[in-house]
Amino acid sequence: MTLAETLLVAALAAPLAMLIAWLARPLRDRMPGLLAFAPVPALAAALAAPDSAPLVLFRPPFRLTLTLDVSGGLLLGAAALLWILAGAYAAGICAARRTPHALQNGGY
Repeated sequence: MTLAETLLVAALAAPLAMLIAWLARPLRDRMPGLLAFAPVPALAAALAAPDSAPLVLFRPPFRLTLTLDVSGGLLLGAAALLWILAGAYAAGICAARRTPHALQNGGY
């Protein structure tokens, strides 16, 4: 696999792995701090793999083809940046709500 192909697969795999990790109770408590890191592979794919060759993952009955053109790379990069900003904001809000002072005031 080339770097572009690896980044395309990681752009799908990282958020799905975090979603599966959310099911475990010990990892769920740490997850808000990691929300901003889920779209990092997608941002890297948008920057490093525009106009890459299509990646075919499975054989014909279950074929999955991943490809990224320039306009798709721009949209993927913009969505990844927004997700990173929203994840960082959400992590800050969740951290503020877990402080003892915030818990005394009803969580706000």
